[in-house]
Amino acid sequence: EYVSSFDEKPYKCPDGTELHSSLICDGKGQCSDYYRYADQYDENFEFCVDPRNEYFKLHMETENQENGTLDLSWWFERKPPSNSTDEKNRYLRDTDYVIRAGYFLTAKSQHHTVKKTLVYARTHYRISCLKPWTNYEIILRPFYQKAGVPDTTFKVGEAAIQDILTHPVAPSAPTAFYIVSVHKGNITMKIHHPDDWNGTPAGYRVRWQAQEDVSQQGHADFDFDEEDLSRYVETFVSLVAGRDYTLYVSARNRGYDKTFLGPEIEEEVVTVPLDPVEVTAQSIGPKEIDVTWRTEGFADIFLVAVCNGSCPAATRRITPFLPAFYYSTKNPESDDPESDDPESDDAESDDPNYVLVKVDGSSGKSSVYSVLIERPLLATNLSVDVVSCYRKVCSEPVTTTLFHRMSQPPTLAVAVVRPTWIEVTLLPSSNSAYELRCCNTNSVCQVVYTKVSATISNLIPNTTYNLELREALRDAKGHVALGPAARKRITTWSLVPLSPVVKVAVPNAVGDTLVLSWTIFNSRVDYLQISLDGSEWQNCTDGPSCSMSIIHGRTPFLVEGFIKISNLLLCTEYAISLRACNVDGCGNGTTVTAWTSMGGPSTPTDLKGEILDNDDFLVRWRRPGRPAGPLGGYMVSWKCPGAEEMSAITTENQLALKDLPNKGTNCTFLVKGFNLGPWDHQFVGDSAEFTFQLPERSPLLFFEDHDEDSPPPSA
Repeated sequence: EYVSSFDEKPYKCPDGTELHSSLICDGKGQCSDYYRYADQYDENFEFCVDPRNEYFKLHMETENQENGTLDLSWWFERKPPSNSTDEKNRYLRDTDYVIRAGYFLTAKSQHHTVKKTLVYARTHYRISCLKPWTNYEIILRPFYQKAGVPDTTFKVGEAAIQDILTHPVAPSAPTAFYIVSVHKGNITMKIHHPDDWNGTPAGYRVRWQAQEDVSQQGHADFDFDEEDLSRYVETFVSLVAGRDYTLYVSARNRGYDKTFLGPEIEEEVVTVPLDPVEVTAQSIGPKEIDVTWRTEGFADIFLVAVCNGSCPAATRRITPFLPAFYYSTKNPESDDPESDDPESDDAESDDPNYVLVKVDGSSGKSSVYSVLIERPLLATNLSVDVVSCYRKVCSEPVTTTLFHRMSQPPTLAVAVVRPTWIEVTLLPSSNSAYELRCCNTNSVCQVVYTKVSATISNLIPNTTYNLELREALRDAKGHVALGPAARKRITTWSLVPLSPVVKVAVPNAVGDTLVLSWTIFNSRVDYLQISLDGSEWQNCTDGPSCSMSIIHGRTPFLVEGFIKISNLLLCTEYAISLRACNVDGCGNGTTVTAWTSMGGPSTPTDLKGEILDNDDFLVRWRRPGRPAGPLGGYMVSWKCPGAEEMSAITTENQLALKDLPNKGTNCTFLVKGFNLGPWDHQFVGDSAEFTFQLPERSPLLFFEDHDEDSPPPSA
């Protein structure tokens, strides 16, 4: 061990290629090119032994590993003769006669290196001071010196190399942990990671021990992924509220299917006590107020404040200078909750603002407390705060208003009624709650205590119930005081909708449509069905013949809307039945009669014409098949070639026309009926049309005798 060590580091060739240190002096010359000799660069003879003088190859293996130590053993085997034909020639042969003098041992990791120089005679060695759970590269390299000349420079030979991962051990302690928040029994903490994990990080263990009760102890393990590893983690534990704990935090790691637990660091913490419950304040005399509350956890002191308006923040802290019974003369608008000066706020106003009383708690986990407090001198809008404290750590205040005997009944509003349940909405009570009684006609009742709203279920459809609502004060002792009652009678809905109230929305509407309005009480409506003149019931499905709409703003007691029925016959009386349906079925129907509007009649039929003996032209037709109202007459118009269009009105089914050109031949005739409506309206129907042509004659007719000067016969 008298020779300085060899620095195992990468070798950089002239072309920039970087070689691992194990390739140095291995006899292969990785940096040499074809025109260079092999004894240059990484095989430089100045520090590499001539491989022609190294007849044996070094082998190494790792053995036992424990507690940061590693056992090594090594040996030599004779090298086989080299038969390579492309091996480069060496420029020089090492003329110095060297002998193997020892070994350079290097253990390298990313952040840690161990070096040792060993004498030639050794074949075993134990490396110590290795870091746990670390990848090491173990390099053992022989070195050579001139025979008989110690303490001279050395040359090195080919190295043996092994990669190992050291065993894990317990991690070091977390560097720190801090309490982020304490809420009731929930404690959130921030844990800073240990300096050395010594294994794969697995998480933390949080252990706790209550100082007052040895049975209050336990632990919880918290895991996290190594990929999420940052400077710290946040976690929380749930403990008993209002207790003094010591928290212990240790790191956990794992490796080779084992988990290791490191040393602990500790911190003391007081959990916030639970809020008081069932806080009531009742005026029992001209000046006296009885405040009662119950605690469901541990508390060693309570702060009880009676204030004008809302209580200031000073009444919500344990302040050392305040006596057990304290009258404040501070103006509430100038309150500074951060001030700790007991004399700074007493001169601002002569009007007392609040009274604060400190009440000792007990060691019991659940107890009922009561204290008698005198009103402040100015008592206009009193409120009461009660705060639970333990070791000067206090809960949030629970606020209530002063309870007086009620002189007026509360407001009772039924928000929802259904076949089997109702919902009652209440104004927020200044007292504990409301008592709601729902009784049938046999005085069998359901009783509910609630603060804002209540739902009463398991009712019978289409049944009448009596509701009775009273303000109630239930104190921590379980005593209940009731005020005067508000009463209301309701009837639950039937399962299927009730019969609708139906009206004709627009009498004498124009067109082939009827519009009906409908109203349904105390029912849930999903869709409507209609029946015309006793026909089968059909769903009104928003098609071309029937559509429905529900008016926005329906209430639990009223649904209303419109239904439009189209494609009806004009001027026809219909019996229309309407019923409402839901998932439970359809209710009874309601029938109304309505007339469709008057309209124009249909087209006259069998329109034709003929020439009379007196050469007049007669147009005749048949009455329309659908008159659509009281028929008022017909409009007849005709147009002949070369003449103006003419028209006439008649109440008959025919019309004789005189002096038509060519006696009406090739004239076009149009006939349409009309109805007379109210307010002198006319409803004109569709036209029937034809053009008159003479029938074809027999050829013999053209050979009859006639005077040469007379005209030809006319049609």
